[in-house]
Amino acid sequence: MKLDLQTYNLRDDWKVAIEHLDFIARFKDEEWWQKRPVPYEWQENWVLAMLYQGVTDPASHPACDVYCPQWPKVIDALWETGHVEHGTLTLTEEGRKRIGPVLIKHHNRFPDLSPGRAVLPFKVHVAPMGSGNQVIEDKTVWEFISESMRKTLGLEMEAAAIGAVAHAQRDKKLDTVVPSVCSHSCAISSSLDRTPPRQFIPPPGEVCSCSPKGHRAAYRILDTGQCAC
Repeated sequence: MKLDLQTYNLRDDWKVAIEHLDFIARFKDEEWWQKRPVPYEWQENWVLAMLYQGVTDPASHPACDVYCPQWPKVIDALWETGHVEHGTLTLTEEGRKRIGPVLIKHHNRFPDLSPGRAVLPFKVHVAPMGSGNQVIEDKTVWEFISESMRKTLGLEMEAAAIGAVAHAQRDKKLDTVVPSVCSHSCAISSSLDRTPPRQFIPPPGEVCSCSPKGHRAAYRILDTGQCAC
């Protein structure tokens, strides 16, 4: 049995203001902006790049805390995928094949991953978000949601109560929800995270690159370029 959807529309002036806000100029000096997390994929790439360039121990490199803050998990993942010889810091042929093209693409330099740069820039997507009062782990729910709101970018379960309160107190202008942390939408097989599927489900085709094997995760509503694993 299908249930009816109830929509709450963002005020037009808020929508226009957000879409035209220069986030780089507004937040570039904020501490959270400067310390934005580096995705696991790029932490791995940094380790591979260091080994490729002859650095024998990337963990002792001065930039490790910036580019590879999750060193234990990252090196475990590289051992598991075979990009680094297990139990050592020796780059394998598979590792060379992975990092070689990345360095060539970026002129043999590791790219600047700061929020305002061309690689993994900070992005905000203004679009409808679905919410409900129960956990949904069935990806086919998009067939139902898309019938009524085809541009929906995410589905979660916490904002439903906020939406109900905002609707009941419209004079207080409490009608915006910005999720910044998400859960996985499907089970993954990665040493980085084995969290079972939970509440936030992205549209079909959205793929998070934080894991070497990849998994679909919702990072499109507040898109910092990475999943919040």
